[in-house]
Amino acid sequence: MTKRLLRIALCALPALLMLYPTQALFGAKQGLSTFLDTVLPALLPYYVGTSILLKSGLARSITRYLTPLLKPFGLPGQSAFPFFMGALSGYPTGARLTAELYEYGMLTQHQARGTAILSSCCGPSFMMAAVAAGMLKIPGCGIIIAAAHYCSVLTAAFLLKPFYHSPKDSPGNSTIKPKVPGSITTIVLDSIADSAVSLWTVGGYLIFFSSLISVFSATGVLNLIGGVLTPVLSPLGIHPSTITPILCGMVEMTDGCTRAAMAFGPISSKVISCTFIITLGGGSIFAQSFNYLRRCSIKPGLFLVSKLTSAVFSLFYSSLLLYLFPQAAPASVALTPSFERTLGGNTTIMIIGVLVISFLGAAMSLYNLRSYKHKK
Repeated sequence: MTKRLLRIALCALPALLMLYPTQALFGAKQGLSTFLDTVLPALLPYYVGTSILLKSGLARSITRYLTPLLKPFGLPGQSAFPFFMGALSGYPTGARLTAELYEYGMLTQHQARGTAILSSCCGPSFMMAAVAAGMLKIPGCGIIIAAAHYCSVLTAAFLLKPFYHSPKDSPGNSTIKPKVPGSITTIVLDSIADSAVSLWTVGGYLIFFSSLISVFSATGVLNLIGGVLTPVLSPLGIHPSTITPILCGMVEMTDGCTRAAMAFGPISSKVISCTFIITLGGGSIFAQSFNYLRRCSIKPGLFLVSKLTSAVFSLFYSSLLLYLFPQAAPASVALTPSFERTLGGNTTIMIIGVLVISFLGAAMSLYNLRSYKHKK
């Protein structure tokens, strides 16, 4: 029955796109604009930087000292690299790095499952610059959204530990043969080429799902579902006006946050809705992430459960933080820093972070090499 419904839905998608060509084109243009203006320039430097760290073997030296940090989650130090880089640069960096660590023989399949759950994070640039400062016009909300988001991800990873942790696993138990690093020139050129291909794949998902959400909005189906869910979600502190944006966010995250910020309702409801949308990620983020995670033979069910679990906890954490630190609507929009300026600052900080990690990794490798020669 489920497969039959899925086949009907897949057949209905092309029909909807043909019935609403204007809306589909408009959504695709919006998705392309978002990708070219925000996603591509924001993520490409980090994709290249992290790829160089992996291909050169520096990531292995860095993560060797991070094992104690992830003991509560039953994961090795290698998992800290996707987590920190995913939390720094956002979706779907964590999933990409998890898949590459698995292919490089640094993670087992069980460890890759837990790492994928832990590293499925949104970046601070999007939460603080795009959503808080650019959409909500309240930069202070960015800290609340980010704190609730990261706490939710950590909580979900800890609670789901029995589903991915294996006592037999250790950092060296992977059956995948590690890849041998090539020359520096080869590593840099391959990193740039692989990163460009990966990002254009992400752009394809973003454009398609943006087109899809535009068509769904035109049909009125989302408003109908929103009306049904209003009695269920209202007791959770979600204003009826933000329920339809949440449904849009379940398809495409950026579009959902934009609609939630523009909805009529209290600031608290907008912040809670945006936090839920960001933590869930939506269909577009799920597809982007699983495009990498399928290389680890990770089942989509567990990853989906982890996203739903973290999204539910985000409602609790954001509500609690808003109760402790209430936010007020801005008195003047002119006082709000522009999105481009804020994003630029965060991007510069993240580039510096990647460079610092690279230099630290190189220093650790030289130190380990000297110690090894000294022992011999």
